[in-house]
Amino acid sequence: MKPARPANLVALLSDFGLSDGYVGSMKAAVLAANPRARLVDITHAIPPGDVLEAAFLLRCVFQDYPPGTVFLAVVDPGVGSARRPLALKAGGWFFVGPDNGLFCLAFEQAISKAATRQRFRVVELQSKLYFRKNISATFHGRDIFGPCAGALSRGVALEKLGQPIHDYAGLNYSGPRPGKRAIFGRIMRVDSFGNLVSDINREDAALFFVAAFVGAAPALRVQVGRWRMAIAPHYAGQPTNRPFAVWGSSGFLEISANRASAADLLRLRKGAQVRLFSPPGT
Repeated sequence: MKPARPANLVALLSDFGLSDGYVGSMKAAVLAANPRARLVDITHAIPPGDVLEAAFLLRCVFQDYPPGTVFLAVVDPGVGSARRPLALKAGGWFFVGPDNGLFCLAFEQAISKAATRQRFRVVELQSKLYFRKNISATFHGRDIFGPCAGALSRGVALEKLGQPIHDYAGLNYSGPRPGKRAIFGRIMRVDSFGNLVSDINREDAALFFVAAFVGAAPALRVQVGRWRMAIAPHYAGQPTNRPFAVWGSSGFLEISANRASAADLLRLRKGAQVRLFSPPGT
């Protein structure tokens, strides 16, 4: 299997919002380095400085893009400090941004899913040949990350951008934990429809319950706050204004409500505990 080559595609994620010119300036920096780059916005509505939510969302979506895509992700509360600027490659995808844990969830998933277990590579961005001439202490998205993402997208080798390193920052996040007949997770984000997206993954849940019960997994229920509910196959046909659980399109368990905001209905937000469990007697 041939290694993935850059796809001339740069996908952007940030907490910049769209009311200022920051996103446009970062895109201009990518295009200055590669005028033929194709730019796709993942989102620029990450809550300011929320590295964990950005990392989780990147983990949810990066596999929707073809191998060779360069992910330019900038949620960077430590900009201008001693935190390192990075470029990474894993499973055929490239990632550019700050070394603050932003890439660790997607990076580890990419490595685990690589068909050939491709060796991952990480470099600390150091080659000023690819940076903007004047570097602002407050806008590395434009002056360092954008130009380097553009260079990668046009085929510049990762190693030309900096020095190889063998580590990268993690997050203060341990993921779901198993319990007796249950998995305990938490709400990681609330989407624009008011769906409460948890960190409990369908594949991991299936393995846990099959192993725990030695055979086909039993019927499962979900508890969040004082509510208990079944897992519905889809949104349609569910009673309005009543919460239900569903496996979302990225494979994570979501709490939803038909034609209503589950977040408002349940009065829950990020961080709330979610329990996926097998009721006694099943």
